[in-house]
Amino acid sequence: MHRLAETSFRATNQRNGTIVESLTGTETIKAHGAERVMQTKLEETSVFWPAPTPRCACCRLR
Repeated sequence: MHRLAETSFRATNQRNGTIVESLTGTETIKAHGAERVMQTKLEETSVFWPAPTPRCACCRLR
C-alpha cells in the first residue's frame, strides 16, 4: 500500500510540474512550435491517472 501511495504521489507531482511548466512557458512553447511535445509529455505523465468515466445520458445533454 505504501508503494502504491508513493507511486501515486510521484506521478501527481510529475504531472503538476508538467502543467506548471507548460503554463509558465506558454509563449516560449508556442514560439518554438513545441505544443505537440508538451502535449505528449503531459499525456505520458498522466499514465497513472484513471480514464474519465462516461457520463450518463442526462449529463451529456447539458
